[in-house]
Amino acid sequence: MAINYEELRRSMRSHARAVALGTLVLLAATPIAHAQGGAGKYDTGPLHYLVDPDWPKPLPNNWIMGQVGGLAIDKYDNIWVYQRPGSLDTSETGAVQQPQRSQCCVPAPSVIEFNQAGDVINAWGGPGYIPGWPSSEHGILVDNQGYVWIAGNGAGDRVAYKFTQDGKLVGQIGQEYPSGSAPPQNNQDTSILGQPAQLAMDERANELYIADGYLNKRIVVYDRNSLQFKRGWGAYGISLSQIDNTRPRLTTRTRRSTRNLGTLFTA
Repeated sequence: MAINYEELRRSMRSHARAVALGTLVLLAATPIAHAQGGAGKYDTGPLHYLVDPDWPKPLPNNWIMGQVGGLAIDKYDNIWVYQRPGSLDTSETGAVQQPQRSQCCVPAPSVIEFNQAGDVINAWGGPGYIPGWPSSEHGILVDNQGYVWIAGNGAGDRVAYKFTQDGKLVGQIGQEYPSGSAPPQNNQDTSILGQPAQLAMDERANELYIADGYLNKRIVVYDRNSLQFKRGWGAYGISLSQIDNTRPRLTTRTRRSTRNLGTLFTA
């Protein structure tokens, strides 16, 4: 029987993504402590982790995931994965090509919620889901009120969106632009973002922090209810007005001395 090498390569890619995702989830969420000497006493050394190569379970609906651009854990310990259908090539999505090239596969929605067992319990989003869906999915947050915040770091991504858990859009900060007409870097304009890298929530203060980002180089803070801008700063706490709207070439000297970071990430 002839071997279909294209199908074999697709299967290997899909399995590699699943193993990588399982590794990422478990590294984020599953520390293993070792009891020593009785109840309540634990090893104070480094945490240890085990990889579950079978997590998540096979996706339904003939779905396949692309690159993973974000991961979040909600208050129920469900795992939210934010993936990029646009990163898949036509050899991986033969089921939706015209004419159909293979039985596998269909791009999965961008936002997928898994329970701890690895079952898909919710999924939505992706290109065309709303006008202005991010061109490169990057950064997801699920807050303690159950809202899902997403952003993007593509060329035209100048926005962060607020959704309900079932995918209803309820608010946004900034807007999406066609990649060829997106405005340049502007660290003083707080009405739009600049390819944000990540989001974090101060639950007590009801404040959304955005690392902004791959184009801009600042931290900006918004009220999570009104979505109004509250404050922001650049490298070393400088004011937004002091940030230079040029991207410095990061040589050894500028890495040490610049007061305007080229790209801003959070961890």
